[in-house]
Amino acid sequence: MIGNLAGYLGRQDEAERRLRHALEAHREVGAAHWTARAAVDLAGCLLGPDGIPDGRTEVIQLLDEARRLAEAGGYGAVTRQVAEISGRAF
Repeated sequence: MIGNLAGYLGRQDEAERRLRHALEAHREVGAAHWTARAAVDLAGCLLGPDGIPDGRTEVIQLLDEARRLAEAGGYGAVTRQVAEISGRAF
């Protein structure tokens, strides 16, 4: 959440750093829902305001991870976020 806030405030470097940290922390403890949310949030952050990914391969990997976790866990909101971000990016 702090990473998203940093992004809203225009602090993209801080947002990316905080979202990467959150993603790793959630992966380490096996928190599937929060991992999926962090992955989709980081993908959105990497897209930037124009929807042009700085790291296309990483964005695809993050969205795929989020999609797989969301489908397995039944996280409908995350599934919708993946679809929305995928539409913006590709």
